[in-house]
Amino acid sequence: MAKVKGPLFSLTAFGTVGNLLTYRRTPGKVAAYVKPVPTDRESGCQLMQRASFASAVSAWGALPGASKAWWNMYAAGMRISGYISFMKSALLGACTPGGGEPEGYGCEAYPYVDTIGPVGGGSGYVDIITAVDYEVTTYAEILAALADADGTPFHKYIYVPEGVEIDCVARRDLLIKPGVVLYSRRGLGSNVGGVIKITTLVADSTYPMFLFVSTGCRVTGLQIKGPDDNLWVATGNTHEIWLGLRCYGAGIEVDNCEISGWPYGAIAFTGDYTIDGYVHHSYIHHNARMGFGYGVQVDNCTALIEACIMDYNRHCITGERDYPVSNYRALYCDFGAHNLVAQCVDMHGGNDISAPSVPAGGSIEVGWCTFRTVTGYPTWVPTPVSIRGVPLIGADFHNNDFLYHADLQTFLIYQACDNIGGVDPPPEVPWQNITENDNRIAAA
Repeated sequence: MAKVKGPLFSLTAFGTVGNLLTYRRTPGKVAAYVKPVPTDRESGCQLMQRASFASAVSAWGALPGASKAWWNMYAAGMRISGYISFMKSALLGACTPGGGEPEGYGCEAYPYVDTIGPVGGGSGYVDIITAVDYEVTTYAEILAALADADGTPFHKYIYVPEGVEIDCVARRDLLIKPGVVLYSRRGLGSNVGGVIKITTLVADSTYPMFLFVSTGCRVTGLQIKGPDDNLWVATGNTHEIWLGLRCYGAGIEVDNCEISGWPYGAIAFTGDYTIDGYVHHSYIHHNARMGFGYGVQVDNCTALIEACIMDYNRHCITGERDYPVSNYRALYCDFGAHNLVAQCVDMHGGNDISAPSVPAGGSIEVGWCTFRTVTGYPTWVPTPVSIRGVPLIGADFHNNDFLYHADLQTFLIYQACDNIGGVDPPPEVPWQNITENDNRIAAA
């Protein structure tokens, strides 16, 4: 049936004839086209997005009334529904399906060594900054630069030269304002990067943090040293539990750094407004206080950890339980041979508090990572991975290289559910909301 208005060969024709021919008006003429027919290519990305959306919808439907009420309350101040808030949180960290390109296993499969730089950064790293707005060599100068620099609408660059070591004594909560870049030039020639550090503990502080990193900031090419690089020390007093970088906001990047000696952890992405956190090409080590000791912590937000070397940590990567869910991706990371007391990759969950309705994160992807620490198999400590409950969307492990043997995959990718109706130790697969594809496990 014709829907065209005006004669077919006139300047007033528009509409569609018989679902075959479409007339469109453009300035000064009418053009006729074969009506386009949308095609469903069913590409991998399309299928991934559909599956993630369907899974999130099902997860919302399965939530108990109290959890939905929490989401509605949480979203009230943002003028959106609890359902929309839940879907946003669930989908922001949706996993990429395992396998596929690039081929290979572990961090050795990283395909961008020549164009970006080696895993762990340092010599050969390409993206080294040369712009300078402030050059700082003393504690007083870095304080003044951080107070003055405002990176909106354009970046401001604070440069710590090679060979400079700035002791910030016991200074807490140093604010890096939005858009500011704090950097040195680790990897330029033989440059190992300028140093900023804390050497003194202050007895009146509680879980102190060194740098507070804001939206749009970048910290790159530096050595950032904490006050305690001793291994496996008992938890101790709260004033000793220093955090290196607390990242709060969108689009924060930490790259090509060496970060060590932070009893709480090297880097923490925190808060539901923190999205697109990115840690890459860094060497993160000796963050080892018992009960803490995190390389990177993802606390109810979304982050990508890529091409890092992580060793001598209690947990190299950890995520926090409950809502808003924590989502992270760990790709091409090298987990060293000295993460000896607990799992390298960790996600807190409802099993820790005997609460089946509390998720162990939302979406987790671990791909092309190398695990070097010898497992405690046939006991569970340490395992390469521990998911302490059931992820809301799912956890996917693919193309990883486990450089030691365990008879059961569930001792390598360990899901703790004994407090929420499961068994301990876990049986062989299947897991709950956990998948694995094409991982390499050392022979017995």
